[in-house]
Amino acid sequence: MDLTRPWHRLNINIDNALHKDFDPAQFYQQSQFAGLPGGVWTFNRSRIGELFSSEWLDYMRSLNMEVGSCVVFYRTPHYVHATAHVDTFADYNAAVYALNWTLDPKDNSDMVWYNPPEDFGYTTVSEGIPTKLWPMEQLVGHEYAKLIVGKQMTMINVTYPHNIIVRERERWAFSVRLTPEANAGINTWADAVDKHQHFILQ
Repeated sequence: MDLTRPWHRLNINIDNALHKDFDPAQFYQQSQFAGLPGGVWTFNRSRIGELFSSEWLDYMRSLNMEVGSCVVFYRTPHYVHATAHVDTFADYNAAVYALNWTLDPKDNSDMVWYNPPEDFGYTTVSEGIPTKLWPMEQLVGHEYAKLIVGKQMTMINVTYPHNIIVRERERWAFSVRLTPEANAGINTWADAVDKHQHFILQ
């Protein structure tokens, strides 16, 4: 298995993942990000049932992949955030991976990973969640890999600074984190690939 590649497609069904009452456009218009070119929302364990259907959450549980939280990202066409980021948890520990997909099956935005020669990121806190940020202008020339995620669950390495280069289509993305119990023993990208290798599409 290629451990240098920061993503792997997974054979996990997301057809009926979203709760029937979750309307992305309405959600955005009623949020604090209404009218802005992007938004980020975290659904923690107590609210995850507002975002995902109980049937899909049960399905994930049956795979020993219980969903603990999800970060939802929205970007308007051609919007590129000024910083890349590295994912962290509320306790400031770095996350290793996430399970991502987009709402739009015709998604054509690039998720780009960077591998800068030195650590010049800085940490900020939003809605109680710390995030390490990297100014995009300092990442020029340090692109490591890129991928159009699309509407297919994809395991992504979130230990590298990464950002989305949005094209002409608006972009809704879902980034799932499993519970600590489901992630037991996963401390590195190699651990994540090994634990979920039976779901990885070759």
